[in-house]
Amino acid sequence: MQTMKTSFALALASLTSAQAGFLLESTITARNDTLAAGSIFIVDYALANVGNEAVTVLTYDTPLEDTIRSPFLMVGGDVESEYTGIMVKRVAETELSAFVTLQPGQAISEEIDLNKYHAFYSNGDAHMSAVSSFRVSPPGMKSAPSIFSMDSVNVESNSLTVSVQKAVPKADTVDPGFSIQAISYNGCSNSEQSTTNTAISNAKTMMSLATSVLNSGSTSSYKTWVENSNSVTSSRYNTFRSDMSSIQSEFSRESYSVDCTCNDNYYAYVYPSDRSHTIYVCRAYWTAPTGSYQIDSKPGTLIHELSHFNDVAGTNDYAYGQTACRNLAISNPSRAAKNADNHEYFCETRPN
Repeated sequence: MQTMKTSFALALASLTSAQAGFLLESTITARNDTLAAGSIFIVDYALANVGNEAVTVLTYDTPLEDTIRSPFLMVGGDVESEYTGIMVKRVAETELSAFVTLQPGQAISEEIDLNKYHAFYSNGDAHMSAVSSFRVSPPGMKSAPSIFSMDSVNVESNSLTVSVQKAVPKADTVDPGFSIQAISYNGCSNSEQSTTNTAISNAKTMMSLATSVLNSGSTSSYKTWVENSNSVTSSRYNTFRSDMSSIQSEFSRESYSVDCTCNDNYYAYVYPSDRSHTIYVCRAYWTAPTGSYQIDSKPGTLIHELSHFNDVAGTNDYAYGQTACRNLAISNPSRAAKNADNHEYFCETRPN
């Protein structure tokens, strides 16, 4: 059984000197070296503080969260795989119960059944590593801070190799069966459908402007939200433009559905691998603005969520909030170009 434990240290560039005493390392180990696709396969994820100061991190969207882990596992090698868990657009508020403090020398671990979060469609050797962005609480935290107020730091684990067997090839993409101008609703009242129809109309208006600006070759708003540098990489620009076009096409086809049964305090969530393109709207969605060009709005939420689907734009949630997304455009344009909030804010801020 392969259980390589070479660990990678945490980057500290964005942290204050008061926080620089901690150092996080992560490792993943597999309990056997053969993975039968669709069967239970346990990976143990461990996060350790090997520095000399305590550190408190938020578990949201990391392997330490019980149910919503986001696509934390990077899979390479000669296998085809796909994240099948959910991705959530969260509110700014957090809960104290979602934080964990690691004293110097302390570690915390989680058992993760990959079968619940990943599908494998071909046999072969899979090279896996866990890459997660941890939000670090401010020094002297007395109450749960906003997501937007915390620095984010990336922690990458070792790589391990497992042999994937009994994989079933992914079925060819098929039209999910929705008709043009016939969005499917589930568990939505007439009022909720009417409100969402208005939000969809406004989202279409915003997407039309966004794609028009990008097709014109303008880089003003693009530099703000994607690549904040002296020059623009044409391949990245074209990828972002293509992703926006795919989102606009999805709005035009209306080949998606809206589910109103979620009562959690999120804006919305989706399963990126879901070919029915169902958007589950939650409590925060209903209090968000419905109009065009407003921050964290209902139309923006729908744009954000449609961007997540693997066969639309395949975005991730590397950063939340305007400040973090602007900073991402400076520090890591490649991630900004595939971050759902960056797509949303590009559209919500009336691009030019």
